[in-house]
Amino acid sequence: MTPRVTEEWNRWLPTLVAALLLFVGTVVPLPRRQNASFGPLGPDKLGHAVGHFGLTAVFLRALGEGRPDGRSALAAVLLSLCFGTCTELLQEAVPGRGFERADVFAGVVGSLLGVLLATGCSE
Repeated sequence: MTPRVTEEWNRWLPTLVAALLLFVGTVVPLPRRQNASFGPLGPDKLGHAVGHFGLTAVFLRALGEGRPDGRSALAAVLLSLCFGTCTELLQEAVPGRGFERADVFAGVVGSLLGVLLATGCSE
């Protein structure tokens, strides 16, 4: 591989890994008896927030080429939001899972915190 391709690969690999981990966590079926209804403030929302916190941070790193700015921050949050919404919709087909607006909202909160922390640490 050329140095430029290797540099791009190294920049995007953490994003691919984070997205894959979030995806796998989303599509693993849960038996109904183990999937209690936590409501809009359940402990599963923390998982969504943390997952999207990480995903947004690595998106921001890849998009901003190590120098986050407003455009890359907005793109990172929107990409995380789209990913989270699509995986939530996909859960409709997964046994024991279902779409929850509160999960999407928790992902957005995590994404915004990821941007705030990443941009605050880079200055």
